Amino acid sequence: MKDINNIVKSNNAYNKNALQSISSCQEIVNFIQNNNLTEREIENNLIYFMDYKDDLETCKGCTGIDECSFQLKGYQTELSFEERMVVRSFRPCRFAKHIETKREIARNIKMYHLTGQVFKDASLLNILHDFPGSTTKVVMKKMNEFFKDPTTKGLYIHGKTGVGKTYFMSAFVNKEASLGEDCAIITLSQLSTELRRYFGDRREEREAYQDILETLKTVHILVIDGIGSEAASGWLRDEILFPILDARYNEQLPTFFTSIFSLKELEKYYTFNSNDKEKVKSLLDRINGLAVEVELIDKNHRD
Repeated sequence: MKDINNIVKSNNAYNKNALQSISSCQEIVNFIQNNNLTEREIENNLIYFMDYKDDLETCKGCTGIDECSFQLKGYQTELSFEERMVVRSFRPCRFAKHIETKREIARNIKMYHLTGQVFKDASLLNILHDFPGSTTKVVMKKMNEFFKDPTTKGLYIHGKTGVGKTYFMSAFVNKEASLGEDCAIITLSQLSTELRRYFGDRREEREAYQDILETLKTVHILVIDGIGSEAASGWLRDEILFPILDARYNEQLPTFFTSIFSLKELEKYYTFNSNDKEKVKSLLDRINGLAVEVELIDKNHRD
């Protein structure tokens, strides 16, 4: 293959401007060199190279799909060399991929009780930087163990308000949902509110009530955020929480928790009187069977 500059010198005036133009584009130069194009092949595909250069310039400096001025919104041009022919195709740009990833996450999250864009955008990528607390690496190590072996127990993350417990679990759910796993992240206070809406004798109400419970019993990954922060009641503890955890324990489905309480403190929180001890013991047995307790220590990031 001749150097493009040498071709420019020897070519007629008709193609000279085009050759000079593509020789200034490093992406095209790399493509020609990597695929060992001949002088004839370069000349025969000048129109593809010029269009590709224009497309690159159109996409340069773009900051989001909303301002995309490309003719195929959200796509970018790609060149390939097949059977000694230059082929021009289109693939989603990085912004379109980001949007599709968010859609995939939304499709795979079956129930979502959190509010705030910060949780929807939560990512594990920067978590060590954003949450430099003394136990962040311990929590991340436990999460990585789960990523390597999904049969590993989930986590019961407890710690003070604002240390990042919910953010950790939001980032985890976003990661799993982006990989195609069905997930749910709930709070017991909101779950209680939703279920109470379906108290009644109508069949539709009973079915809606049971559908919610069935989803939480069977969804592949469940996160119960802020367990112990709800207004505790025997009904919520015995008729809602225990059946969900018992079903998940029997199927060994990945289950995660966050709380301001350690498990020992949670036991006290759910014990209303001496008659509750066996019920609470059974509940704590299910949590221990599903998750490993770990404390997250950091500053209050909400201040």
